Amino acid sequence: MAVIRGGYWRSSEANNFPPESIQTGYFTHLFYATVAIDEIDARTYQIRLSNIDQTWIGTFTPKILQKKADVKCILSIGEDTVAGRTTLSNMISTPDGRKSFIIDSISKAREHGYHGLDLYWKYPATANEFDMPNLWLLFKEWNNSLKEEHNRTGNPKLSLSTIVYFAPKFFPADDKKAYPFKSIMDNVDFVNLVCYDYYGSQDVEVTAEHALLYDQHDKKSTHYGISSWIDDAGVPEGKLVMGLPLYGRRWELVDQNEHGIGAPATGVGPMDYSDILKFNRGHHADVHVVNDKTVSTYLYAGQDWIGYDSKSSIKGKVQYAKDHALGGYFFWALGMDKEYKLPQQGSFTYTYINNALLIDIN
Repeated sequence: MAVIRGGYWRSSEANNFPPESIQTGYFTHLFYATVAIDEIDARTYQIRLSNIDQTWIGTFTPKILQKKADVKCILSIGEDTVAGRTTLSNMISTPDGRKSFIIDSISKAREHGYHGLDLYWKYPATANEFDMPNLWLLFKEWNNSLKEEHNRTGNPKLSLSTIVYFAPKFFPADDKKAYPFKSIMDNVDFVNLVCYDYYGSQDVEVTAEHALLYDQHDKKSTHYGISSWIDDAGVPEGKLVMGLPLYGRRWELVDQNEHGIGAPATGVGPMDYSDILKFNRGHHADVHVVNDKTVSTYLYAGQDWIGYDSKSSIKGKVQYAKDHALGGYFFWALGMDKEYKLPQQGSFTYTYINNALLIDIN
């Protein structure tokens, strides 16, 4: 498997950022994000296409391949809402539900020319204690169906991936749920880790980096999550793909003279990287790169404080992925960095075969 340089494109942003706007040269894999699951009844689950999806799901792959013929286009399925997570939980809870979904997902991928399928269920946080055992079954049955379809039709096998929480076990510590590690190792081609959103305005009343690589005081960090997937869950490095955000988080300082990481503040919300650049230019903000302890960046101007990834911290994270022989990285989400300042920092030169590192020509 070649190293992944991925990006998620959101169909909800199609009017402002259509697929032809993507600079495909920076990517090996592009994900159509996302289509939802429709719970028709207790046994029947199929992909639900919104009006937007009906317009774009069939044109995404042709438009991408016109620009770069070797990009893999992946259909990402799921919905990060309470209702969406409940539907996913219901779907995986019965053999008929899983079978109905699997058959329809393969059919939709083939109909619209995709090269793989991706389960988008970042936070399996329903109260159902059987979610993780049922997810184990879904991955197994899904992979078996993909193999069977490949053998029966002679078409190239569709890849199977999933976007998951940054660590294999959930926080807080009293949450006993953990991902089905063995099924992921056996059935999923690669795992996209959500290595961001560690902190937000709902979490703490101080400034915080939401995607820091290292944290000397807390386990909510990319290094901790990746190490846990490798050391505790036993998932090979080559299957792990590091998530990189194309947005930051904004805070309002209590005292503009106290402006470091951890300064008292009120959270405001997310901010696209393109808007961060515009803010910086308009306010002549003070920018601080903290590559020695966290591998992150923040800026402040007056009472405004924004924690984010700059070109420097993205470069540091990509180097970390190379140094630890990871399967690659992906960006969430395309269109948030319209000038492609951050994807320009990514590069890989080694190749995996059967999840084993083959060669590094750097």
